[in-house]
Amino acid sequence: EYKSYLRDMSKAISGSGPWSPGIRIIVKKNLGDVKVDAETPEDMRDCMKWSIDPENRNGVINKISVYKTPLIGKKSAKVLYHAYVILECNNGKYISMEKRTRGIDMQVSFDRNDVVANFDGQERVNITEVIPEEIGSNTSEMEFSDFINFFINNEIYNIPYDFIAGKHCKEFAKKIFDYFAKVKQYDYMLEHKFFIFGIFIFIVLIRHYFGFHGLLCAITAIGALGAPAVITLLHQRTTSNDIEELPTTVMSLEGLNLNILRGFTVIFHKREGKVLRVMHQSLEDFKLTIKRLKIEGTVSEVYHYRQLSPVSTTLKCDSMWISLHIDEEKHEMKMDVSHFQPNGRTHGNQLEFDKKTTRTSFAEFLFEINRMINGNSESFARNVYDFFEQLLPLDFLSGNSFAPLL
Repeated sequence: EYKSYLRDMSKAISGSGPWSPGIRIIVKKNLGDVKVDAETPEDMRDCMKWSIDPENRNGVINKISVYKTPLIGKKSAKVLYHAYVILECNNGKYISMEKRTRGIDMQVSFDRNDVVANFDGQERVNITEVIPEEIGSNTSEMEFSDFINFFINNEIYNIPYDFIAGKHCKEFAKKIFDYFAKVKQYDYMLEHKFFIFGIFIFIVLIRHYFGFHGLLCAITAIGALGAPAVITLLHQRTTSNDIEELPTTVMSLEGLNLNILRGFTVIFHKREGKVLRVMHQSLEDFKLTIKRLKIEGTVSEVYHYRQLSPVSTTLKCDSMWISLHIDEEKHEMKMDVSHFQPNGRTHGNQLEFDKKTTRTSFAEFLFEINRMINGNSESFARNVYDFFEQLLPLDFLSGNSFAPLL
């Protein structure tokens, strides 16, 4: 019961959300970051493979290191620190793997500084390389595919963050490092023992100078706050994602000035109820993801929902339903893809909508979507709707519609 209380206290103080199984991948690119939230083993395997080794060359990992950054100040680096793993690959890429209160994050970049000294746009402070080991490239055990198999087959992605139970960033870093390293092992328990010994000395001193009542007060204070809660709180401070928003940029496209949004997100709803979310900072990467997910076909129906907030347009593309809208608060374009009509929007509900039938390639629409984008949800939804031409009815094409006039 005491451990359960400390866990609840830790979560309450840190303000962290529920644990998200799966992995969040951040790929650093010149055009901007691509962020993927993968939940299922299949999605994780595909997305990790794509981010690490897109050309399928069976590359290898040459070096692995554990780094740490203090949670508060330089002096806390002895015990109170966040640990993460850096993998150096023979294809020039650097990978960071780390466990946080909300889930597991992986960063990939050709620039070492992007993953060692930064996390998702935030600079890490006072970083230190704790333990490195050169692995070499003469063993198949260090191939990218084996690293991915180790991560997924052992369900490392499905172990929630729990400081009391020892399931934290240091334990995660040790598990990854010890698997790949041939000679060394990452031992963080010695530091914890010194920390516990320090608490013991503190209690002895309190007892000596302030008596039993002082000791009781000290123990009560430690139990109420909980060392795990404090550590989780500090951990949360170093991993918060409150990044200053990027300014909206303007680019010229064939003579047209368009407000380029800060993000382009694909939300792919799978049949088994799982969701694959891919966030982009560039429209070009957004389009590449659409092709990679094989979102294609012929659009046969188009719906423009005026009463929804934000205003959206939904496309029926073969067996898929594709809903597009602009999130004006986040300055982000979102595309929801599902095999079911989004939000239960059937013909029988009371929402007002415009509808047209068409026969247009989705690839053609995707090619022209640059011209439709702006920061206004209503204007964007109308631009998408107006792009598709109304398919004339068969009786009109056959001339039957003029029969009453003859």
